[in-house]
Amino acid sequence: MAGADLHKANLRHANLSGTNLEDAKLTKANLRFATILRSSFLCANLQTSLLGYSDSSESDFRMADLSGAKFDHSTSMSSNFQGANLNGADLSWTNFTNAVFIDADLRNVNFNHAILDQADLRGAKIDGAIFESASLKNTEFDGSLSLIDRTTNAAKLSNVREVPKDDLKTKDSTLSYYGRDSTEVNLLVGDTHGTNSLEGKKVHEIGNDLNLTDEEVLSLCKELGLDVKHRYSIVPKNNEDQIIAHAEKLWLNKNRKPENFSE
Repeated sequence: MAGADLHKANLRHANLSGTNLEDAKLTKANLRFATILRSSFLCANLQTSLLGYSDSSESDFRMADLSGAKFDHSTSMSSNFQGANLNGADLSWTNFTNAVFIDADLRNVNFNHAILDQADLRGAKIDGAIFESASLKNTEFDGSLSLIDRTTNAAKLSNVREVPKDDLKTKDSTLSYYGRDSTEVNLLVGDTHGTNSLEGKKVHEIGNDLNLTDEEVLSLCKELGLDVKHRYSIVPKNNEDQIIAHAEKLWLNKNRKPENFSE
């Protein structure tokens, strides 16, 4: 469906998972309640489209035009919006955990009550954006924190990280999150106060290290009572050690079996 003309198309409740919609015209299209997992909207035109209550997790929206789009109450975890235009879009009450917004146009976006935990907003334009009551745990910015100082109100700003512009790096299409140390800062640029770092790895990285599947790692997390629900979730170092120990106890760790284990 790459390049398709779907202007004003009614795709409500549609299942478009894995669909290639690169360069497609979806202006004013109705995608409410749609399932659009791992789909490609590279350079697509979704101006003023309706995506409320949809799930577009792990999808590629790089360089797409989403200006004025309505994402309210939707989920788009670990999706890539690098270089996308979301000027004036409604992202209220959404879950964009681990989403990539590098160099995106987020001016005048409504992030009211949005979950942007571990999202990457480095290089993004956020003038006029509303972050009221948004969750920004381990979110990365680059020198633009002062722009949200007066719009956050009750925002949850746990471990928001400001990254210098000269440290800006471009992400590829793997949709992964840079697992870096996070330093808690207040809303005024340059004014930081030290906290313990929250260095950690993503679930799928731990799986790679231990030769376990994502499902096995998530199962271990559940048994340990850890609030980890996604393969891109960041696991703090101390919890990673718990997972390794528990894997060895259950003989699941194929790379580091207990010394007394015998084939």
